[in-house]
Amino acid sequence: MSGILSYFRCRLSWLLAGAMLAPVVLAGPESAASVRQILNEMSEAVRINNYHGTVVFLRDQKMEAMRVFHGFRDGVERERIVALNSPMREVIRWGKDVTCYLPDERMVYVSRQPVHRSFLVQVPEEFEGYEQFYEVRLAGTGHVAQKLTQVVELRARDEFRYGRKIWIDQETRLPLRFELVDDKGVLVEQMMFTDFEVLRQLPDKMLLPSPNMELSGWDVRNRKSVVHVNQAWSFDDVPAGFVQVFYRGSIMPTDKQIVEHILFSDGFSSVSVYVEKKGSDSVADYQKHWGAIHSYSRLLDGYQITVLGAVPEKTVQAIGDGVGYLSVSNWQ
Repeated sequence: MSGILSYFRCRLSWLLAGAMLAPVVLAGPESAASVRQILNEMSEAVRINNYHGTVVFLRDQKMEAMRVFHGFRDGVERERIVALNSPMREVIRWGKDVTCYLPDERMVYVSRQPVHRSFLVQVPEEFEGYEQFYEVRLAGTGHVAQKLTQVVELRARDEFRYGRKIWIDQETRLPLRFELVDDKGVLVEQMMFTDFEVLRQLPDKMLLPSPNMELSGWDVRNRKSVVHVNQAWSFDDVPAGFVQVFYRGSIMPTDKQIVEHILFSDGFSSVSVYVEKKGSDSVADYQKHWGAIHSYSRLLDGYQITVLGAVPEKTVQAIGDGVGYLSVSNWQ
């Protein structure tokens, strides 16, 4: 389990969140359609715009700052995120290819993520049908980074997902502020741009690693996929709205052990399930959280099941407790 948590330290650093304001209830179907259009335009803007800016996060009463660079060329997204405070780290994404630099440890992780999705913002490609799980409301306007924004609130209809509030730039449709709240309305995490700029084309140098990220003498760990693998596990208690979108078996770069990765998503939040053979450091009923992110682990007949995602604790526990055998594991 330690190999999994170590590998995903970089990605944990970039998961976001948001909070709740007094909403304005939509008057009718025409207003609801208008909100869906705004959200769909935001989803497209996040993917195709070329922009850079400074972002601050607040989680667990701690503040982090980072520089964000996003480019889009020839149908491929490129992204670079640089931490401005300790622990120092830098993540480069080119499509699905991801490289995570940890300069303090002189270590690099190389992998492929399962879906084309920004580390900074997770939004569905289409918002049709999400009213079943979220109550969507307009919540007025406000300024973020000196830009006038439209505020959209998504109240979760159950306790298995967080509510969200999104401040969307009226000019570019980019989300400039996010808040996440739990089922009691308590703020869990928030993110906000303090400055940003949209360019016609982002210079290539903005999307390349910093000059001090020299790999000479660094520990480079390449996570290699295992091909032709059949899923060996079933899931009985996945909350409604979360669907499986990915499955892969991989070799962890830390200990060379094979790990199965199953990814669930409701469009806004992703939940990863990792299955590996029990090791000397395996523990039963392990729970932990970092801001909005919760993890849960349990042992199942010689295997360690670890569930990790930016969802409430009861969601990861329900998914983890519902894991069972679909067939004999590929790794026996």
